[in-house]
Amino acid sequence: MAKKLRSFGGKSFRKSGGSKNSKPNMNQLMQQAQKAQVEMAKKEEEFKEKTFEASAGGGVITVKMNGNHELLNIEYEEDLLEEPEDFNDLLIAAVNKGVEIVDKEKEEFMGSISSDMGLPDMGF
Repeated sequence: MAKKLRSFGGKSFRKSGGSKNSKPNMNQLMQQAQKAQVEMAKKEEEFKEKTFEASAGGGVITVKMNGNHELLNIEYEEDLLEEPEDFNDLLIAAVNKGVEIVDKEKEEFMGSISSDMGLPDMGF
């Protein structure tokens, strides 16, 4: 009867193609994984180029670093050099704060990428 209905332009009520067409094949999964890997590598490089700024001591010392945790610049008030211990403590505080900012931003950045690609949280 289903054949008769199809011959008159009707639809068959049988499941079309079985479960084979409803699931992606292994090649499609591998291609998607490779594409995601390439995209993730691009985004990681993009993040490494970003610049972050952190300060300590009410702004008497400021550090700039990139997304790869490399220190790019240190700015400080000249008077701070008269107190080497204070300078040392504030420099350490500013660098640690910079590392914390970079880590937090990277976590948010990578989380947004994985959600954009439909991937679960990767734990970065």
